[in-house]
Amino acid sequence: RLLRAGHVAVDGKPAKPAAEARVGQRLRVEEVRRVREYEVLAIPAGNVARKDAGEYARLVSEQARETT
Repeated sequence: RLLRAGHVAVDGKPAKPAAEARVGQRLRVEEVRRVREYEVLAIPAGNVARKDAGEYARLVSEQARETT
């Protein structure tokens, strides 16, 4: 839902649903209460368990958003 609503950016540009991530790219995810930026470390061959997610993406920054 975030992607289709335009709340995800790849290297500063709006992400498209059909686009594939590449190693080294930065993903910015804007949620209601926070904004997170990740760096893609590797591309998995299939589905990844939550406990293994850190092998594929690294949290670069996280900022709280002001809500009114």
